[in-house]
Amino acid sequence: MSAFPPDWFDAVYRGEGPLGLPPWDVGTPQPAFVRLYERGELRSGRVLDAGCGTGDLALYLAGHVVEVVGCDLSPTAVEQARRKAASRALPVRFEVADLTALTRFAGWFDAVVDCGALHVLDAPARHRYLRSLHEVSLRDATLHVLALSADAPRFGPEGLSREALATELTAAGWRVRHTDKETLLERVPNEAVGRVLGATPGDLVEVPAWLVTATREPAAGG
Repeated sequence: MSAFPPDWFDAVYRGEGPLGLPPWDVGTPQPAFVRLYERGELRSGRVLDAGCGTGDLALYLAGHVVEVVGCDLSPTAVEQARRKAASRALPVRFEVADLTALTRFAGWFDAVVDCGALHVLDAPARHRYLRSLHEVSLRDATLHVLALSADAPRFGPEGLSREALATELTAAGWRVRHTDKETLLERVPNEAVGRVLGATPGDLVEVPAWLVTATREPAAGG
């Protein structure tokens, strides 16, 4: 399960609680994924944005790949993403879904992007989630995961080490091709977090992250 209660994310997307609006919802696609695309590493085809939030990355990708599907557990986030897509006349499909059980999309995707979903899950849920992504991906599909580093200042979910990411991806049927130091752009939500990050509420800050690229290994027996 998530490190947070099941309805916590939906409440945050509604602007309730001490965070105000979601600090990870910065109004643009994460620069790490823009750089990934500009390097030519994000393959075209049918792409899943797992944990899509309000859809900024999916909408960016919609202009560059054949088809994009965004999934998130928050109905509020998905509704906001659908409104953005409609206002821009972009044919992106957004669905409310449990990311650890995406069986309705089995064998659909050429590539999967995860922009900050993995690190909010506990270890058992991370394994179910990565296996779920394996099940919805085509043979030799590519997975790109942007996750908080264990070196990131602790103001929310705990980050992951390079070694932990490699171990968990391998155990779920993914072969890690490379892991790069990157940053995750976040908006400082309040003074308490600002003190941790040395920033002012409302500022955009870059926190240490890993960008992992992995390839789907065949399932056992084929």
